Amino acid sequence: MAVDSRGQPLAGVHIQVASARTVQEDPVCGGERRGVSTGPDGRFAFRQLTGEKFVLTVSKQGYELAPSYGEFQRVEVKPGMEDVRVMLVQKTP
Repeated sequence: MAVDSRGQPLAGVHIQVASARTVQEDPVCGGERRGVSTGPDGRFAFRQLTGEKFVLTVSKQGYELAPSYGEFQRVEVKPGMEDVRVMLVQKTP
């Protein structure tokens, strides 16, 4: 689920997923990525992500991931995780 700083769902957030291994090999490109956008309820889902770590890259115009996600604005997803919540904050001018 993608939420804003108040915990409210955010629609239209684009989320791409890539193998953590390929992102480590090429942090700029990250290899082949699959992407989805969140619905009105802020939810997104990827199917058949098993057996390794993955990295989510999250984007929405006017927003960025909260600073706690680090400088590369990526979220690591470990095997077995079923629920992931990402918080976006409005970019400051």
